[in-house]
Parts: sequence; structure tokens; C-alpha cells
Amino acid sequence: VFAWERLGTLLGRFVGVRFISDRIMVSTHGNDNLSQQDLDEFWELINYNDGARVAYFMFRYYDDRELYEQTRWLPALSATDDVPIHICWGDEDSVAPLEVAEYLMENVVPDNTTLTVMEGVGHFGQVGSPSIWLESVLGFYLTLL
Repeated sequence: VFAWERLGTLLGRFVGVRFISDRIMVSTHGNDNLSQQDLDEFWELINYNDGARVAYFMFRYYDDRELYEQTRWLPALSATDDVPIHICWGDEDSVAPLEVAEYLMENVVPDNTTLTVMEGVGHFGQVGSPSIWLESVLGFYLTLL
């Protein structure tokens, strides 16, 4: 964590935290569906309660993922056979490509899992393509009625 703190502080000082935030959001999204208003709202959320000052902690997710993926997250998914699971994935997600969802479907999740692939949708589908995302989610829930 100390290295991330130093790196985040230096980058923020030299380039500007807002610039870094915008670049990260656009690059991780995977396509150009995020508007300037979307970026402004993300920035507002990051700044809430002085959050930009500690935003570098978000990078700990990568360490946490490596630590807990095999011992907590994936076993929890595979053991959830009494609840229907819906994996909703954008085919233009540059953070977690579609191959990740396919791996989950083939190797981890129980048979009661549904995968919905949303065409033209990036990592933040609920923001960049809300109507496609909502249609996908509601479509799954309607099958449960």
C-alpha cells in the first residue's frame, strides 16, 4: 500500500488527480459511451468526503483480488447453487474481458447461472449504456417470475 500511496501522491501533484481520474475512467470503460457529465459525476463521487485524498486505496483491490479470489470469491460463487445467478457482461469491457465471464461460466458458477452479453457495452455499463444494462437485468428478473 505504501508504494501506491507514494505513486498516487506524486502523480496527483504533477498531473492532477482530476486528469488521472478521467483517464482511468475512460480507459477502463472500454469504449466512448461515457459523456463528460458521466465523468463529472464520477469525479464528484470520488471527491465526496475528501475521497480523492485516499483514492489510491482503490488500487488495493488488485492486491485483495489476488489474495481472496481463490479462497473466498470464487468458492462463494460456486457454492451458490440454491439462488439463480445472473452474470451481466459488456463485450467491450477492457478491465474484465468477456473471456473472464466465459471462464466463470465454464469453471466456477453452478448450472443455474445465466450469462447475458451486452453488445457495445464497456466496464461501466450501468452508466455508459444504462438502457442496455437495465434491459439485460430486468430481462433476467422477469424470467424468475
